[in-house]
Amino acid sequence: MFSVEDSFIYGFSNIGFKIFRALCNVVNYINGLYMNSAAGTSSSVAGAIPLMPIKLNSSMIFYKLMVEGEVEVVVTDFCVRQPRDLVKKTRKGRPKGHISWIKVEQRSCELAIDDSKIPGTSLHRATCSTGPCVAISKPIEEAKTIYRILCQCDHPNVLKPIGVWKNPSDDASAYLVLEEVEASLGSKDREFMFSVEDSFIYGFSNIGFKIFRALCNVVNYINGLYMNSAAGTSSSVAGAIPLMPIKLNSSMIFYKLMVEGEVEVVVTDFCVRQPRDLVKKTRKGRPKEVTIEDVQQFNWRAVGLCLKKMYGPEGNVNEELKDLAAYLEGSKPEEGPVTYDGILWHPGAWEANIKTQFIREIFWLIDKERDKLKTKKLIETEKGKSLIKIKRMSRPKIH
Repeated sequence: MFSVEDSFIYGFSNIGFKIFRALCNVVNYINGLYMNSAAGTSSSVAGAIPLMPIKLNSSMIFYKLMVEGEVEVVVTDFCVRQPRDLVKKTRKGRPKGHISWIKVEQRSCELAIDDSKIPGTSLHRATCSTGPCVAISKPIEEAKTIYRILCQCDHPNVLKPIGVWKNPSDDASAYLVLEEVEASLGSKDREFMFSVEDSFIYGFSNIGFKIFRALCNVVNYINGLYMNSAAGTSSSVAGAIPLMPIKLNSSMIFYKLMVEGEVEVVVTDFCVRQPRDLVKKTRKGRPKEVTIEDVQQFNWRAVGLCLKKMYGPEGNVNEELKDLAAYLEGSKPEEGPVTYDGILWHPGAWEANIKTQFIREIFWLIDKERDKLKTKKLIETEKGKSLIKIKRMSRPKIH
């Protein structure tokens, strides 16, 4: 393997160099085949293999004789059980990255859940028979309720449910399993959502505008699905769902990676128990019955609070964006209840670059209209008078 002189190794010999390069090449190849349990892919993906290290001690690396005295190095065995020095432990002494296998007899499939969570969220990466997915642990009845609600929704920005798996180590809880997501919206920086220059936010970026519009669209869709408990209707009405607000904090709004770098924002969870700030009280201090309008406005208020959290301190934020957040929060009662149309027409909901282009276009049209109608000469307009005044002041005085 080596070039040796007087018992000193100077480096690889010619054949040793070829063997070492071939060994590194095959290790690199196998490393590329592993299924990524952290990313939720599974061995059902073409070419993927389980997370088993290669046995690479010298007694398990072999060679074959080739023509002209050449040799070819080969590996052949894997560690079915993970070696002790591979498994790291948490502060509590539990193995990191441990995969829990939950077998569901009635579905004839397995659910593999990674112990670690997607940063900043309650979701675990997971795999099941359908492929990559995510799972969230909930009390079993709550998981079933959310599953039923998600099944009622038919919208591209509502994450599709896969099923509910009982937790074998806790009879009171279950895993709600959903389509795969990349990360939470809260994990992205301000430049992702907003047009920022010298630390000042001028408005939404191109992708931020699309995400905000999609978020408002899905909230408007869900607001239209609520069953009217006051009128006595029930969830048996086609498409109706209970009066449960959507969880709209930035850690519960997720995105999926699409083609050509695009992202799709999705919501997935609901408040099974009504939040305290949703329930209003009578003069006698008794809770009022929650209406559809209460929950709808609560959802819009949650969008406003999420928007404020994303853009941060208000000192360096465009006034229109701050006004939009105030409108969503219901801080502008003179403008009436928040509506989807009201949001779409609010100047803060526009992309920063589009607003600039729109203002330029309007100015151009107004100026062209004046020229077209010929109702006024330029000298008679305010602009014209200002220009003439400047021109006169700039003339040299004759003595």
